Amino acid sequence: MNPAWVAALVAFAGLILGVLGWLLRGVWRLFRRGDQFLEDWNGIAADPGHERRPGVMERLVRLEHNMADIQEQVHLNSGHSMRDEVQQIKATVETLVRSLADVKRTVDELKARP
Repeated sequence: MNPAWVAALVAFAGLILGVLGWLLRGVWRLFRRGDQFLEDWNGIAADPGHERRPGVMERLVRLEHNMADIQEQVHLNSGHSMRDEVQQIKATVETLVRSLADVKRTVDELKARP
């Protein structure tokens, strides 16, 4: 067999193996990313040395409960929400500001007397 043909066949085989290696590397990366996505979606059980990581659906349920708690606090409900408390404080501050203005006016009148 001609050495030039052998060299060409070896080079061609090397090229084919290189392309296959490159394709397998891409497929492996894609598989790994898909596996990581599924781990994030489903969650990961606790292992020795690793904490449990909840999945997406469990985390969404927790977020929905938290949002319900927040919505309870920002809507008026006869004095039991944070918004009710803020409005009560606002009314008290407005009353105090009016009273302070009256006191200031009285003090100014007293200062103006001879």
